[in-house]
Amino acid sequence: CAMEEPLLYLLPAVEWGVSDVEGLGQSPREFKVLAAKVLSAALVATALLCLAMPGVEGSWCLFGAKAALFFALFSEFVRGFLHFFWPYSSHLVFSGMADNINARHHRAELALIAMITHQFGAANLLLGSMYAEPLLFPNPHNSSLVFALGITLAVRVVQNYQMCCTTMTFFQPALPRWLVDGDVETRQKAPPGKTLQDVQA
Repeated sequence: CAMEEPLLYLLPAVEWGVSDVEGLGQSPREFKVLAAKVLSAALVATALLCLAMPGVEGSWCLFGAKAALFFALFSEFVRGFLHFFWPYSSHLVFSGMADNINARHHRAELALIAMITHQFGAANLLLGSMYAEPLLFPNPHNSSLVFALGITLAVRVVQNYQMCCTTMTFFQPALPRWLVDGDVETRQKAPPGKTLQDVQA
C-alpha cells in the first residue's frame, strides 16, 4: 500500500536483525525458544534482586505481603522483557494476536503495534523495578510495601471489573468473549499473559 511507505520509513519492521517479521511464528519451536529466553531473563533479573534483598523478619502476614509483591515483580519482568526486546514476536509468536486481528501481512500495522508494545515493555520493566524498592529498602512501618500493594490491588480490581461487567461505562474493551472469559477453553486460546495477570490479581 502506498500509504504505508512513509510510515515504514519511520518505523521499519525489524526485530533482532529479522527483516521479514511477517514470517515470525511459523514454527511451533519458535514459541518454546522465545518463552525460554524471556523466562530466563526474568528469572536472572529476579534472582539478582532476591540476592540483594535483606532477610524477611516478622509475621506470616508480612511474609505473605512480600511474597505477593515479589510475584508481581516477577510478572512485570516477564511481560517487560517480552514486550521490550521482542515487540513483534510478542504478537506474532507468543500471543498470536497479530493473526487474530489479521495484521500479519500489514507491515505498517505491525510496526505501530510493535511501537506501542515496546513502550508497554519499558513501563513493565520500570514497574517491576519499582516493586523491588519496598523489598530492597524496607522501612520499619512497611509503609512503602502497603502503598505498593494497595495501589496494585485498586488498579487490578478496576481493570478486571471493567472487562467482565457492562455497568462499568468509562471503558469497555473491544474484545471477543473468548478473550474476556476465564474458563479452560478461553485460557487455551488467550495469550499466556492473561492467565499471569489473573493470578497476580
